[in-house]
Amino acid sequence: FQKGRINTIVCQSGVGSLGQDFSNSRVMIFYSVSNKFQDFYQAKMRLLGPKQKRKVSYIYLKAEHTADEDYYAALKRKQDVEAYLCERYRIR
Repeated sequence: FQKGRINTIVCQSGVGSLGQDFSNSRVMIFYSVSNKFQDFYQAKMRLLGPKQKRKVSYIYLKAEHTADEDYYAALKRKQDVEAYLCERYRIR
């Protein structure tokens, strides 16, 4: 992938954690996201490695009326899903 011999890679967002550089790509598609903001953020940053020269795009596949809505709402607020749900429903 890094050498440009293949142009598509499919992996879980947690694979490789901080060590992966996907900067020779410009599009990342999320079909599922972690419930931890830090994992989500790190996945997005993998596209913005030191070699990235192009505008990047993120595509989020999410289903209406499912837990996806809570996950993306939490991540948009830069919160872990558990913290978001506790705040939303005032659970302590």
